[in-house]
Amino acid sequence: MPEVYLALKTGSIDGQENPLSILNAAKFYEVTEQIVLTAHMVQPVFFAMAKPFWDKLTVDQKAVLLRTADRAAKLNDSGRLADEQAIVEALKGRGLVVDSTDLASFRALADKIYGESEVGKAWNPGLLKQVMNAH
Repeated sequence: MPEVYLALKTGSIDGQENPLSILNAAKFYEVTEQIVLTAHMVQPVFFAMAKPFWDKLTVDQKAVLLRTADRAAKLNDSGRLADEQAIVEALKGRGLVVDSTDLASFRALADKIYGESEVGKAWNPGLLKQVMNAH
């Protein structure tokens, strides 16, 4: 990551993929002319808990934690999306071109390429569908 800025500046690489908040914090806007929005991920913030601790909780405690985690995730997502919109406006203000893409065709092509790859062949299609449908 520390080499990305210089690599963009010198042309050793011609692009990078990161959440807009990271692009902004790393000042990649100084060495970038165009941003293409793909909306493929809202940068998550999550918490984890050891299974032995989870297993000791009561059913009611687990329910409270799950409801709270769901609310926190929604709050995170809305906050991140608002931050991204503010960053997009700031990038445009700096003179960068910010483009959107046809998400349906972008995702279809990404799915095709990934599905045909050796890595993609190892995925359980049912599990992938379950992940894609998760809220």
